[in-house]
Amino acid sequence: MLLQLKDRAILGRTLDRLSRSKTISSLVVATSDNTSDDPIAEFCALECVRCCRGSLDNVAARFRQVLEQERAAQFLRVSGDSPLIDAALVDQAVRYFFAGACDLATNIVTRTFPKGQSVEVLLTETFLQVCDTFSTSDQQEHVTRFYYENPSVFRIASFTSGRNYGDINLSVDTELDFARVAAILERSGNRPGTWSELASVSECL
Repeated sequence: MLLQLKDRAILGRTLDRLSRSKTISSLVVATSDNTSDDPIAEFCALECVRCCRGSLDNVAARFRQVLEQERAAQFLRVSGDSPLIDAALVDQAVRYFFAGACDLATNIVTRTFPKGQSVEVLLTETFLQVCDTFSTSDQQEHVTRFYYENPSVFRIASFTSGRNYGDINLSVDTELDFARVAAILERSGNRPGTWSELASVSECL
């Protein structure tokens, strides 16, 4: 998360792009309390971004910890490995959430957006009611897996891009991903760019 992508850390780029959102009221980095994540906490302190630390393996418990402190009625989940996340897409997801009176608004039920453009908006009340029932490691790690495994229990509003960009990867999980995103930034002149513009650049590489 702290590897430099054209003079800015991956996590820093993710936070920069999220900060352009018109609907997000605050940003919190939820990382682990393992010593391996001390550099993440130090980075957040330098960036003046709130950092909440909790269980290494139970990410859902970290989210509960943040929500109990923030007392937000709803929250948005974006992975820290998404340095090209589009703030306009984030705002679209938030509007979709409020229009649908749902427990979860998501663009990944049917993946038509590139990886690295995944957005989930959740109703806090529902999440706090069910998060302690997450029993498998996958449910605890991926936070919303329980929702998708029980679609009849939750009100899930899913939206798509209108085209299939699901095979395009704009996230950074591997060295190959890192090189691809660096090339996209180089080709795009380091401009913020919309998700569709960045996807088009990626297709040309």
